[in-house]
Amino acid sequence: MKDGKYNEQVYMPKLNWKNVDLQLRYSSHSFNEAEKDGLELPDFINFSQVEIVEMEVANGKPFKVLARQPYNGEWDMVHVILLKGMLVKTVWINRRSDNHKTLRNKSQFIQGE
Repeated sequence: MKDGKYNEQVYMPKLNWKNVDLQLRYSSHSFNEAEKDGLELPDFINFSQVEIVEMEVANGKPFKVLARQPYNGEWDMVHVILLKGMLVKTVWINRRSDNHKTLRNKSQFIQGE
């Protein structure tokens, strides 16, 4: 896998994420954002059951992901997660109907393998 940034609207390599619940840790920034928006933060995430929207790779291995998962009937929760230590850097919600198909600068992402 090439080092760099991947986005599902440009190119996302097929990864076989293990079907396992991984415990999340939250930065103070992510706690503050969740509190500001009145969000309940999940304790675990299972990458085989969420949408990986973006991923950063170094030395051929993913180290950061932007994961989107259902939050309730109207909203999805989005986490930016550093995989080492499963640290959530920030979190927010998007309407489930918002597909963010407005990516402006596709050149910043890997175009394919």
